[in-house]
Amino acid sequence: MRLVLAVLATATLATAQTDSLSARDAISQQIAEARAALPGPDAPPTFEAAWSDREVGPGVSVSSNFDDGTFRATGAPLRTALVLGWTAHFPHHRNPMTSSIWSSLIDAPDELIGQGVDALMVRRGLTRETFGNALLDGLTDALGLEVTFQARPHVVYALRVRDASLLPSSGGEDWSGRAMGRSFRVRGATSLDLASMLGGSLGHVVVDETGLDGRYTFDLEFDGGALEVVDFDRPTMSAGEVDVVRAALSERVGLELVPEVRAVEWMVVRLADEE
Repeated sequence: MRLVLAVLATATLATAQTDSLSARDAISQQIAEARAALPGPDAPPTFEAAWSDREVGPGVSVSSNFDDGTFRATGAPLRTALVLGWTAHFPHHRNPMTSSIWSSLIDAPDELIGQGVDALMVRRGLTRETFGNALLDGLTDALGLEVTFQARPHVVYALRVRDASLLPSSGGEDWSGRAMGRSFRVRGATSLDLASMLGGSLGHVVVDETGLDGRYTFDLEFDGGALEVVDFDRPTMSAGEVDVVRAALSERVGLELVPEVRAVEWMVVRLADEE
C-alpha cells in the first residue's frame, strides 16, 4: 500500500469554484511530484537526513512507499516525519487524518518539532513495523535526537455496540469513508475501519471494542452547524463537537463512544545534548 502525505501551509482559499479547483489541482500535482521523487527499484540502500534550510510552507512534502521501503522528506516538519515512522506499523493507520492523533501524543518543544527536515531512506524487504523503526532510528541518529516512549493517562473513546439492530450491513461495497462538515459517508467498513475514521475525524484515540466482524454502510447526518476539520493545527474536536457525533452514532447507528482514561503511549522528543 502506498501512503503519500503532502504537507502544505495553511491558507485561506477563496470560495469561488475556479479557485477551489485550481487549489485541488495544485495539491494533486504536488502529490504526483512527491511520488515521482521516490527512489526507483534499483536504488541502493541509504539513509540521509539533515535539518532543512527550506522554510516550512508551500512546497514542503513527505512521501513514503512501504512496499518499496522508500521515504523522502523535503523541508517537512520533524513532527510529520516522526509521526509517519511511529505509525507505520499500526494496521489501523489507513487515513492520513489519523496522523493528527499521533501528532497530539508527541511531547516536544514547538521550536524543535516544527523544524524542517530533508531526508531520504531506502530500505528494501522490510515489514511495516521494521520500516517505521528504521525511519525513527535513522532520524534520531542523524539529527541528534533523544526519543523515548512513556505511558501516560489519556482520554480515549471505546467504540461499543449499543443496539446492533440499528447498524446497516454492507451490500458488498469496497471500504471507503468520507468525513464532511455535517456528515459521515461510510461504505463497506469493518469496525476497525470505522474506529480509524472516527479517530481521525475527532482527533481522539478510538479503540474498537465492538466485537463485530461484518461490514457496514451508512450515511450519518449531524444536527446543528458544520464540524470543523481536524488537522495538525487543530488536532482535536471540541467537547461539544464530539458530543454531537456521539449522539448521532448512538441514536441512528446503534454505536456508542465511551470516554475512558487509559494509559496511552506518548513519544517524548528532545535534543540529545539537552540536560
